[in-house]
Amino acid sequence: FEGGAPPADAAAAGAPNGGRRRRGDALEEWLRQMTTTNGANAEVNVQFGEFSLRKQTLGPLPPHVRESPDFAMVFGEDASGPTAEPMQAVRVSSTAQRDWYHLVGNRADVHIWTADTRSPPLAGCRAYPRELRASERWVQEAIQRALIPDRMAGLELALVLPDYSTSHFALLSGATAPPSAGAGAGQPAARQFKEIVVLREGLVV
Repeated sequence: FEGGAPPADAAAAGAPNGGRRRRGDALEEWLRQMTTTNGANAEVNVQFGEFSLRKQTLGPLPPHVRESPDFAMVFGEDASGPTAEPMQAVRVSSTAQRDWYHLVGNRADVHIWTADTRSPPLAGCRAYPRELRASERWVQEAIQRALIPDRMAGLELALVLPDYSTSHFALLSGATAPPSAGAGAGQPAARQFKEIVVLREGLVV
């Protein structure tokens, strides 16, 4: 969410001479400059009573935006949810990964981004437990003591450093997919990334 200046001043800001008509300027020419300049973002059609911003007409904010948790956190539960009063907005821009809406009368903009489904590479250099050395079995013993099987299910771990044989600690990184019930409707299941620190003294995880 981003704060924005009121759109009513946008046309004057981008118009020649700040939108003021100079003495001697023909009314027809001045009106043409005010309504066709590239900097005129806000437009009002007095014939049809329509307001538009950057050629985009005014309309209710889409439900999937208004009902999102982030929107409710910023504007409150009264402005969110299926029973909330529709909030008027103008779509400023739409790209492959982002929709940008200006909330008319709220001095705020909303940017909705598509979830990134790419998975960054894990930080580890050795697969766990397959590449554990015999002198590193204390790492596996500590993890098996501390982590119940349900928490390890589907978790791919990797050892960060080449050797923990004489170390006082071990660092592992891993990734797993969340349960299907936790994924939103129509949204791909994002991977959850975890980091595990194992202390050799006391076999603490």
